[in-house]
Amino acid sequence: MVAMADDWEPPRLQFQAGLPQGKVNLLRILQSPEAFIPETIFSRPEVTIGEGSRQLRVISDPAFAFAILNERSGTFEQLPLVTRMLSEGYPKPAHDRPMESRAHCLGLQRQLPEAQRQEIVRELSARIVAGWLDTAGANVDLLLDARRLTLDAFWRAFLGRGGPPSQVDDDVETAAATIHAQPASATLVERNDALHALALRYIREAAPSLRRDTEEYRFALASLHVMLDAGHDNSAATLAWALWLLAHHPDLQQAIRRDPQKRIIEAVLQETLRLYPPIPFTTRVALRDFAWADKVIPAGQNVGISFSAMHRHRDHWEMPDCFRPERFLTAGKRVSVSQDMLPFGAGPRGCIGTGFARRVLSTMIAAILEKAQLRPNPAAGLSCVSNFSLRPVGGTVLLADPAGVA
Repeated sequence: MVAMADDWEPPRLQFQAGLPQGKVNLLRILQSPEAFIPETIFSRPEVTIGEGSRQLRVISDPAFAFAILNERSGTFEQLPLVTRMLSEGYPKPAHDRPMESRAHCLGLQRQLPEAQRQEIVRELSARIVAGWLDTAGANVDLLLDARRLTLDAFWRAFLGRGGPPSQVDDDVETAAATIHAQPASATLVERNDALHALALRYIREAAPSLRRDTEEYRFALASLHVMLDAGHDNSAATLAWALWLLAHHPDLQQAIRRDPQKRIIEAVLQETLRLYPPIPFTTRVALRDFAWADKVIPAGQNVGISFSAMHRHRDHWEMPDCFRPERFLTAGKRVSVSQDMLPFGAGPRGCIGTGFARRVLSTMIAAILEKAQLRPNPAAGLSCVSNFSLRPVGGTVLLADPAGVA
């Protein structure tokens, strides 16, 4: 593994110096946890904020958090306000029957061989990079292009739609550009509106016999809105963060080019997801008492799990705010998976697309760096914001040259 700049700390959410004053607004905590949770959560296993029915027990201990998320006997459920928020953001049929919705979309999915999927992703990545390299030292609108690429890859490689990767898909481009133009505070409704044309097209192509006036059609359309959004949005953010972090380490880019087994890329993705988990915070409410080790959560207690704090906890990570992919490479050069981070959640509500996302992102990074050398734009940079999910904010934050050009 190449030497790293151990003391470089990319931006992060800034938590509060002390406990918040006054009543706790659970909805606002979900939207911006850093505005309410004290910095002590990075050095303690949990903190409690608020009082009475609005009290929230915030946990950053990985083992305790995993036990809660992986509990499958109905002890925990989402907070009612989260359920209301999601039902407003996602079409109601899909939200009311989430597991059936997932199965329905997977049933419509066109299964492609893994080798074909990988080739599609490589070709899409090469087309994006070709656009960057039309001008030497070109400015790269990283966040737009990360969304274009991940949505296109999900559409073609996972859902099996669209023509040859060398051809631009106008519906994908329009959806990506529309979402990109929305502010960081945009709602799920606004994001799903931008994906509506793709959802309609998918049904038209994959299930042309479905009649619009049937419940099955409405359910399929609602399910596709959820799947299109969830299938690309978090991947777009992770890809953008990873490329931006790599741009600050030219030696690491070169090491990736020399690593045909992609072990270094996997370590970079692990470290990116540690620093920037797409979902920084989640909540549950206990329907009955829950005991684990020496801890008890009484029935009725609201529980929050801070992935941001868990992934940067001072008791579990050395130099937790620094970008150090080598922490995931063992002496045998195998990528290790830490039990102290849960970037995709866990249990029955964990992300079902984890494996696909990791493979796609790994392929994208390899294909991009094969063609391009990335540098940070000294006139711009990324900042970190939270609006129910963790997002990079910025513009033309990268410069791209052909690979091999100093």
